Amino acid sequence: MSGDHSLDGMSDDHDRPDGRQGRRAGGPLRHVVPSGRGTSALENTGSVEQSRARGAGGRGRHARTVMAGGPGCVGQTAVLGVLGLLAAAAGICSLLLAGMAPWASAWLLGLFLLAGPGAAITAHLGVSRAAATALVVPLSTSVVVLVATVPLLLGTWRPRTLLVLLVVAVAASSTAAVQVSRRYGLDVLELVDALLSAVHVPRRAAAPLVLTGIAVTCWAASLPGIRRAGTSDYGLLAAAPWSFRVALVLALAAFVGAVRGGRGAPSVLALLAVVVVWRGATSAAVSVPMYPWTYKHIGVADYVLRNGHLAGDVDIYNQWPGMFAAAAWFSAVSHAGLLQVARFTPLVVHVLLALLVLALARRVGCSWPAASTAGLIAEACNWVGQDYFAPQAVAMLLALAVLLLLLSSRSGVVWWALLPFSALTVTHQLTPYWLAGLAVVLALLRVVRPWWISLVMVLIVVGYLLLHLDYTNRLGLFSGFDVLSNAQSNISSGGSPGRHFTSAAARGTSLALWAAAAGCAIWWWRQSRRRALVLAAAAFSPFPLLAVQNYGGEAIFRVLLYSLAGCALLVGEPCARLLRASWARAASAASALLVLGALALQAYFGTWFVYRVSPVDLAVSERLLEDVPPPAYLSMVSPMWPVRPTGAYVPFAEFDSAFDSPVSGYDPASTGGITTSLAGRDFSTAADLAALDEVVSARSAPTYLIISEQMEVYSDYFGVSPHGSLGRLRAALDASGGWQRVVDEPGVTVFRSPGAAAP
Repeated sequence: MSGDHSLDGMSDDHDRPDGRQGRRAGGPLRHVVPSGRGTSALENTGSVEQSRARGAGGRGRHARTVMAGGPGCVGQTAVLGVLGLLAAAAGICSLLLAGMAPWASAWLLGLFLLAGPGAAITAHLGVSRAAATALVVPLSTSVVVLVATVPLLLGTWRPRTLLVLLVVAVAASSTAAVQVSRRYGLDVLELVDALLSAVHVPRRAAAPLVLTGIAVTCWAASLPGIRRAGTSDYGLLAAAPWSFRVALVLALAAFVGAVRGGRGAPSVLALLAVVVVWRGATSAAVSVPMYPWTYKHIGVADYVLRNGHLAGDVDIYNQWPGMFAAAAWFSAVSHAGLLQVARFTPLVVHVLLALLVLALARRVGCSWPAASTAGLIAEACNWVGQDYFAPQAVAMLLALAVLLLLLSSRSGVVWWALLPFSALTVTHQLTPYWLAGLAVVLALLRVVRPWWISLVMVLIVVGYLLLHLDYTNRLGLFSGFDVLSNAQSNISSGGSPGRHFTSAAARGTSLALWAAAAGCAIWWWRQSRRRALVLAAAAFSPFPLLAVQNYGGEAIFRVLLYSLAGCALLVGEPCARLLRASWARAASAASALLVLGALALQAYFGTWFVYRVSPVDLAVSERLLEDVPPPAYLSMVSPMWPVRPTGAYVPFAEFDSAFDSPVSGYDPASTGGITTSLAGRDFSTAADLAALDEVVSARSAPTYLIISEQMEVYSDYFGVSPHGSLGRLRAALDASGGWQRVVDEPGVTVFRSPGAAAP
């Protein structure tokens, strides 16, 4: 496509990851010359690869697409092609080992599904190195979601057959990419030299890398202490061993040093280290996945895994089944447990989020250190906790991949944005609408070409909504045009001092990020009005969602989540310039990052002991679903119970979708929350127990009442009931004579209602 559709003609490939310019013609990397008026810097190049392409007479459209890419694009095509072939080989090996070595088969299959399809596609796109690296996993995820979901919706779900077909397709596409590289005379030694040069680390970058290694070592050493840490009202930062807090600070210091060095590779490595140290505990320091509401997603995937079809209208997740179908498919062909997949999801999500923001920053013209800074800011301010095994986490990654492809300067690449957008549409019920709206805005700003691809995105998301309109009408498509009401969170205003402290840290992080983004938008306006408008659109486009939906009291949290990448793009470049300026300015910027990071870490880890799940609680929850005959109510006294961890929840939900709702207080896992008249009772009088009996006696099925220590922690933290009330309730039920204990495990007790038959 002629002309330049990138922002103000700026390329994201002006410098290499190590901060040096590309080599002149004759070396494996090209020399970049200044771009002319109306022409992209990506097109005004003199490189060995393009000379070979011209000498070959322009061998087809695919060759022209590859030649139009970033530096060393032929070599990059070869690398991605080889990666795809290796992933296909891993997929074949996983099929052969499935019956003999399930764990080995699961790891190999995971490598194939995460890297294979994406590498096979990206090898043919000719995008920049940063974009290619960031797109591999999201594009792979998109393919897996669609390959698993479409047959499931059509009733022809055959996991193993689909895997074989996908392996063949990846191998064929990757082979074609390697053949393109060989056709243009790629020298393997040149490719190796280019790769080694790209990761060259100068001496002045050694200190930040050493500091990075120390930070990761301290973090790893702190994990046993985190697992043994006693409960604190102020969260993990207050209770974790000193080595954990040291690791947090050292990781940030190493990143600042890498950015001041001005080299790309050290800053990217330091960024990844920050992600691991700041977020890795959620995966590495727990024995079962965090957050009780994670398990209702595991239950949906487990139902698909057991039955090979969806559960109809039993809940909203079966209307948007993309992530669940993909997880069930992976588990079916690899025999890997869904619990382990869910446990490591947060770390994978954070790493990919950082890389995608980095690639977006490179796309809009930021240097490698500035792009890494944007990735750091997005990660530092991401306290929302939407990183667990859930459709929203997958949807956010797919949305950023779509945005990255939309900002591509070639129409042949832009159209590939429809692949992850289609996967996103069948995965999440809110994110596609924000993204489609943003695409329309970018088209109006003449950033997206052809402009009408945004209309195709609107048609896709509206068409899918119409197919599920009956179900969405039951939930309420709009919740009113009251912005202030929709912006209210679903978290109660009471609670402990630690809860108020953490809430203040969360609000402070969000307000500081939005204020900094607004200020930096003015700075960008002075540099380039068009770029400022584009970045501001990415940052502030989620706010109109507050005009139409409260999303069960979570709309404000989703607005923050969706705005993270755009705000980080606005703040990244100015912040990196300050970090590379005089020592005084650098110290000020580093101090601001430290304060912002401390607030965000408190917001993220402040509820660590509240939302932590006990393996005993999980085992009891699974046992109740399997052993108690439906219909029945499996009621929590207070929230914080791993609900619906297996597919056996479906018969209960078909009887009553609220079969496992709490009988006291707010349930954050339910749509809109549930508050009953039992909230606030201390169960110190006979009247309190009579109120519970009245609720239970009105039900048409027996009730199994669950009381756990984790519920007591939650109740005290959020002020649901007076301190000690659940212990008094347990004693009152024992003394009542009607309620019977059916489960008595460490930290959890289950009572059966009077008159109910034993399971």
